[in-house]
Amino acid sequence: MNHQGRYRLVWTVGIAIAMISPLVFPHLAWACPNCKEALANDAQQGGDLVQGFFWSILFMMSMPFTILGTFSGYMYYEVRKARGSRREETSSPPTDEGPVAS
Repeated sequence: MNHQGRYRLVWTVGIAIAMISPLVFPHLAWACPNCKEALANDAQQGGDLVQGFFWSILFMMSMPFTILGTFSGYMYYEVRKARGSRREETSSPPTDEGPVAS
């Protein structure tokens, strides 16, 4: 088996295990025991729990884009600043005339 075939086999087996394991071990699939108990004990606050899940998922989904956008904006600013300083250096007249021929 070549390298690419082995790589594909490992990924296929890994994905299959990841998809089947919650079905085989459902007690391990509960992400947060506190949330499960809070929902079971107080059904009146189920709406608040759902609202909390909504905002936490929205926050987690937005963070990669926010971090990447901030980093990209900073890099863009630094490149523009470097280009501007390079342009100023090349456009200014030289102050040193060099050696004078006698």
